[in-house]
Parts: sequence; C-alpha cells; structure tokens
Amino acid sequence: MLRGVIRNTKLAVNARKFSTVNKDEVEFFSRLSKHWWDESGEFGLLHKMNPARLEFILRNINNARTEDAIRHKTSEVETLARLGAITTGIDVTEANIKMAELHAKQDTSFSEHNLQYKYVAAEELSKSSKQSFDLVCAMEVVEHVDKPADFLRTCSDLVKPGGHLFISTISRTPLSKFLTITMAQDVLGLVSQGTHNFEKYIKPAELVDFFQKEIGWLDEHDVTLDDTSLLSLVDSTPLLNRLKGQINGMVYLPWQDSLKDNLDPLQFSKFTVSSITDINFDTKLLKIALPPSKFPTQFNNVIHHVWLKQPFIQIERPFTPIKPLTNDTKEIELLVRCYQSSEIGNYIRNLRANDEIELRGPNLSFDLSLYNKPNLVFIVAGTAITPAIQAIQHYKKNKTDTKISLIYSYSNEDSAYLKNELLDLQNDFDNLKTHFIDTSAQGRLDLHKLKHSLGLKTSWFDIAHDKANSIQLEDANFIISGNENFIQDVAGRRGLFNQGELGGLLSRLDIRKDQVRKL
Repeated sequence: MLRGVIRNTKLAVNARKFSTVNKDEVEFFSRLSKHWWDESGEFGLLHKMNPARLEFILRNINNARTEDAIRHKTSEVETLARLGAITTGIDVTEANIKMAELHAKQDTSFSEHNLQYKYVAAEELSKSSKQSFDLVCAMEVVEHVDKPADFLRTCSDLVKPGGHLFISTISRTPLSKFLTITMAQDVLGLVSQGTHNFEKYIKPAELVDFFQKEIGWLDEHDVTLDDTSLLSLVDSTPLLNRLKGQINGMVYLPWQDSLKDNLDPLQFSKFTVSSITDINFDTKLLKIALPPSKFPTQFNNVIHHVWLKQPFIQIERPFTPIKPLTNDTKEIELLVRCYQSSEIGNYIRNLRANDEIELRGPNLSFDLSLYNKPNLVFIVAGTAITPAIQAIQHYKKNKTDTKISLIYSYSNEDSAYLKNELLDLQNDFDNLKTHFIDTSAQGRLDLHKLKHSLGLKTSWFDIAHDKANSIQLEDANFIISGNENFIQDVAGRRGLFNQGELGGLLSRLDIRKDQVRKL
C-alpha cells in the first residue's frame, strides 16, 4: 500500500543526493530550528507527546539489551541519553543539529561517549558506517520524506537483530486532517503553513502491509492493536519472548494545556517554593508546597524520585525527595547541589520563596519491597544520600524489623550532607547504624574501611573487629548510590539498561550480584 503513497509524492531532489530527503522540507525546518526547544511555540505539540511516547518505548525495552540508540527527533535524544543509552541523533537539517549541540552543551552530564549528533541522512549513515543499533526511533519523520518505503527499509537495516524500531507518524484519516491541518495549521496557527501534507500521511494498515511483504518482519499473527499510546513496530527474534509488532494510537488535542493540576508521573505541574535553605556554599535544601489538591493520583513505593524542569531551555533533572511522598506529605524536600556549569543548578540557585516551579512524578527508582533480607546496607556518597534517607524514613515510620547500615563516604565535611539529621535519625531509630567515612586522604572508599564498617575482619589476624555488629553477608542486600565513578569503584560499572556485572569492592566480598542494586 505504501507504493500508492509513493506515487503521490514528487521525486527526491536535493544537493546531497539522498534517496528520500525532500529539499523543500529541509529548507522549511531549517528556518524553524531555533524554535525547537520552545514549549510555547509551534513545536510545543511534540513536547506534549514526549512523555507518553517515552513511557511506551521504555515499557517495551525494559528487559531488553539496549546499548545504543539512534533518534530522528532531536527534542527526545537527550532524554534517552540521560537514561543511560549511548545515543546518536541524526537530522538532514544542519541548523537543527547545531541547535541540538548547543542545547546539549548546557548539560554537563553529556559527553561524546553518551551523546552525539550527526548531520546525515539515515541512508548515508547506513551505507557509510554499516552501523546498527539496539533501538531506532523515527518520530514524525516518515510523513516528511519523498520515498517512505525506502526510508523505512533503511530504518529496518539500521536495527540490530533482536533490536527495536519505533515509528510515530500521523495516520491519513479525516480526523487527522481536521486536527493537524485545518485546526492546528489554518485556524489556530499553531504550526506554520506547509508543515504537513495530508497526501504523505500513512495509515497503520499500510505500514503493516509494508513490513509484512517488503521486510518480512511480521505475519498476520504478529500484530496486536492497543489504543493506549502511539504507533510502533517492534522487530523480534525467536529467542525473545515479546511481541513483534504493536499498533497504537493517540489523538493530540492542541488546545488543551499540557500542565496537569496534580503531581503526575508523565506531565509537569506547577508548584510553589516554600523555602530555600543554604546547606553549604553550593548546595541548597529546596522545600516545595504540596497541597492535597495536588497530590499524585497514586503514591509509589519507596524509593521514588521527581523531575524538576528548567523551563527556559527545556532541561529536566531527577531528584529524590528526602522524605517519601505519602498522603500526609505537606512539602517535597529536595537536596540540590548547584554546580556552576549546570543550567538546572543555576536555575535553582536563583529561585526564591513563593516562586513557581514545574515538577512531574513520582517515578519509581527501585521498589524496596523486592528486598526481604533482614539486613539492608546503603553505601552512598555526596547528595546521593537522599535515597537512603527516604528509605530510612519509610522503615522508621512503618516500624519494620529490617536492620539498616548506612555507610556514607565523603571527601570533606562540606560534602557530608545532612550529617546531623542522620545522627538524630539514628538516635530515634534503633535499627539504624551510621558509618561516616572520611576519604580525603585516599581519595576514595577502600576495602579496609568498608569491611570495618560492616563489622567484618579486615585481615586473618584482625581481633578488633566488631563481632556483635558484624553483618552476615548472605543475609544482606546492598544499595549503592552516588556518581558513576563511585558506583563503579564500589560495585562495578552499571549497564546501560541493566545493572551490569558485580565488580569493584563488593566483588571482593562473598556476595552475589542479585544482592546488589546500583541506583
């Protein structure tokens, strides 16, 4: 059926001789590149789509091995990179690539090792590098190319065996024409004239027909219909127990505000800052009012986090509330280190009481109910102390029998955040033992100090170890929280979408990989 669509489109004509790129489309979107990150501008609709699309993608790749990804929509590339994928964003519009690179430079967590942009077409990338990816996403692209069949064939060539291909496009229906062209373009002026061409829209049945007959990925039993999210096609191998294809749909209502009234995991809501307190020269305690009218529709298990948005350049960052969010929470408390080179940090540094901010959440970081051993050990550093405090507050409130050992590594007194509060918690909670380890001399936590904190022998002749408080390793779970270097030193490098192998200091103890969680 795609052949009929192709006959209705003109031949590809452009200076770089890509087989599917439309020169007029490239010039059109080049003029709009500076507006990519403006949520109130004409690309605001794409920003509204992102939470639902990303949730759908992550749900489908949750247990898959996804080491690298390629994205055809620059507004979503950064989010995937933040989640751990080695991500490549491509575009045939040079201005878009330059704007995306400038935007990424505002975030110090990005480097050439986890995020790169390329001014290249999918066809050229496929032919020149012979590179393939665990995850390929073409979001709102296929309706802008001249030869959709060639473009989809190229996308499928870029997918590794057992990988995923996600496609989001506009279906060719009277409703879509009314919403995207008549209303959004002609009446409301939400998008520029010429953005969409109804004749290039593709129906789901046409995509299924193409992947069945041209690519051979799907047969009539491989497609399921689900009306919850968006259009996607997922390739699979017989080794993977998951669907080969799903077709989903959503209707975007551009006249509705994207902000939710209450705290929501996918969409942002506005909240009021109650107070901001300096913890030290570069760290603040941010308290945000949470009235009952803004309670989330459901509360997640501990450990959970919320996302805070820097609204000017559309950057979001996850923060773990110090106290768990429950139905009697009055304020969300966040510990934030304000790095000079961080746009989020600079934004928070300039906040004042009664200012409005945007949050979404709570989102689950790790479900502690999965751990049922009698001992729980947190090994943490820096502001990553917050997941441990949230868990301790939870266990204290629920009066559980779990014994908690907190090993807090710090390089100087200024980086031992909330130390007095932790000591107060220990005095009020008999099941908590805290160990503060100054690593200023060595520069990192070492095995000797770790064993000593666990009450283990540091050598065969050690007779001074604390037998009474010694932890039986087989009866303990471990949660590691800190920056990537700290996690790698303590428990080994995290995988990109998995926990990775057990390494570091903990690999030298008699524990198993499934006893350890790297946050």
